Amino acid sequence: MTKQLKVFLAGSVAGAGALASVYFWREGAWGIGKAAVAAGVCIVPGIVALAWVLWSRSQAPSQQLLATMGGMLLRMAGAFGGGLLAYQLIPEFRTSREGTLSFWAAILLMYLWTLALETLLAARSRLPGSAELHR
Repeated sequence: MTKQLKVFLAGSVAGAGALASVYFWREGAWGIGKAAVAAGVCIVPGIVALAWVLWSRSQAPSQQLLATMGGMLLRMAGAFGGGLLAYQLIPEFRTSREGTLSFWAAILLMYLWTLALETLLAARSRLPGSAELHR
């Protein structure tokens, strides 16, 4: 389980770095701020959700369903709620329509990236012959 979490964290940080470099090229320092906020509000709930799903693999099917659905809700609420909080607290994110769209696009891109990583790692841990991922 810890290997999947480490891979998720490394992949998420790599994705956040790529997003930050693109946003820095487009918007300068505030672009990095947008990418950092997006990374924070998407990576933290993603780690919790992935840990919950991986823990549930040895539990009853009802617990697995609860972990999958609860993790999905946790990820969405964390990304949207954290993004909304940052949007309200940091006025530079809402100085223009383009700035607002750019901020929410960063959240969406990071959310989709972490969702893809989490799905890949959770599904991979269920495949036959994937014992090396369980260490």
